[in-house]
Amino acid sequence: MSQGITAITAIVFVRLLTTEEYGYVSVYSAWVSIVSVFISLRTDGTIQMAMTKYGKEKIDQYSSCALTISWLFFAGALFIVLILWQIDCTMFNQPFWYVVLVLAHSFGSACLKFRSAYYAITKEAFKDMVVSLAVSVLSFGSAVLLVLVMPSNKEIGRMVGFAFSNLLLGVGFAVLMLYKGKRFFDKEYYCFCCRLAFPLIFSGLSSVVIAQSDRL
Repeated sequence: MSQGITAITAIVFVRLLTTEEYGYVSVYSAWVSIVSVFISLRTDGTIQMAMTKYGKEKIDQYSSCALTISWLFFAGALFIVLILWQIDCTMFNQPFWYVVLVLAHSFGSACLKFRSAYYAITKEAFKDMVVSLAVSVLSFGSAVLLVLVMPSNKEIGRMVGFAFSNLLLGVGFAVLMLYKGKRFFDKEYYCFCCRLAFPLIFSGLSSVVIAQSDRL
């Protein structure tokens, strides 16, 4: 169902945005795909092995620790961006708010990817479908509203709308998992997660770069 909404979204925005504006959105989406790999540290790729090793009774604790790693990395990245914002803007060739938006959107997207992996191993398909549908509907609705309201630079409305929904629901899930797991630091979990996740960053990054290279 969410894939159907995504297809409808693409059709709608092709009509609402000019070719140039749609091009800006494509470049923005490419950056989000790349940055989200780093922000997530691919912790979502470790959860299946964690379930095998620690069992269902400890998976919430592990998930809480894994998401804490992502939170800490996101906070560190945001701090660096705020300190070195002129260098960041030069690298992206975009204004400061654009860099922050990419970072925030990427963090929300990373949390939602972890959510999908978590619901897959806990066999909660219905919850996964509901959240995916909520993300798609909220992204579409907020983006269309902003695009229609903005008199110019409508691509900003599209980008902010999608970033808002991903960040809102992604952070909401992350906070829920931190509350359920109530484990923020555990040396064993941290070592297990980092040992498995870091190699996945390179494979994930290579796939994203190949897929998005024509947009950048």
